[in-house]
Amino acid sequence: MKSTLFYFFALPLLQLSSALSHGQHRHRHARRNDIATTSDVGISATAVRRSALPQDSEAADSGSGGCKPAIGGFGIAYVGKDENNQCKDLDGINQDFDTFKDAYKLVRIYDTGCPVADILSAAKQHNMKVMLGMVTVDKFDTELQAMIDAGKGHWDTVHSVAIGNEQIHQGVAADTITGKISEAKTKLQDAGYHGCIVTVDVVDTWTGNSGLCDLDFVAANSQPFFANIPASQTGEFMKGVHQKLEQACPGKHIVFTEVGWPTEGNANGAAEPSVPNARTSNSQVKNQLDGDAIFFEFKNEPWKKGNSADQWGVEANYGMYGKGYDPLTAPDAA
Repeated sequence: MKSTLFYFFALPLLQLSSALSHGQHRHRHARRNDIATTSDVGISATAVRRSALPQDSEAADSGSGGCKPAIGGFGIAYVGKDENNQCKDLDGINQDFDTFKDAYKLVRIYDTGCPVADILSAAKQHNMKVMLGMVTVDKFDTELQAMIDAGKGHWDTVHSVAIGNEQIHQGVAADTITGKISEAKTKLQDAGYHGCIVTVDVVDTWTGNSGLCDLDFVAANSQPFFANIPASQTGEFMKGVHQKLEQACPGKHIVFTEVGWPTEGNANGAAEPSVPNARTSNSQVKNQLDGDAIFFEFKNEPWKKGNSADQWGVEANYGMYGKGYDPLTAPDAA
């Protein structure tokens, strides 16, 4: 998977400070780390509601009309693969989009391993946007060219392009990533794309690198499970994280590029994987933020099971659909 973050009650502060760094493989390539920091951030009394966020009109065409970071609702992480780790064809992708089109405004993909053009085509057909991306910069030229080839004629469907997922957190120099972003911006603009270009990273990366605040928007992975909190406290967790990012990058638009809760695996202290807890946690995200968050993820990724770096055995089990609930359209379903 991919991710970050924090929680606030006084009693667990020492416990959480000891959980500042949990490393484990994210999604299929990158390493994940969710950092819980509580002592340096206060919690406001009000939720981050839609009234405080840019409205849907601000989330109009991005790629062909400039950077507009507001999603205008929620997004969903999507890999475009079947349970055997094989890329779906266009019909299969369209069927998936039919499933979630009414609940989400945007799809986030992580790389160019499956045909990007098919995902963009399905998104356009379903009136959705796409966040394109590459997990690492190891194949920067190849992946960027794949985005350019797929994006031509579809730039109005592209919400943003992410150069790297948690790369700085994993040790890549921030200057390297921002340099790649600058290079990507030049090439993408030459190809007709004029939308948002960012990097995605954990919250502590954003708060610890002020230069990142110059990017188009804050793109932060935030996974409450790794903060060692009960699912029932997700809402307060996300509220505090949002405030921490506001303090780090004043006036910058914030998008939580990954947030979710596993349904299977081993407990991380007070954080227990289960379908009821996923329903509770994801519903609290919905009620707390009311937009600009991308849920991780559409369905399970069974090919990630057995990864030795997956400390709690949860990485394959974040899928929301097929579990008997949807956090947006039926948060109270069994």
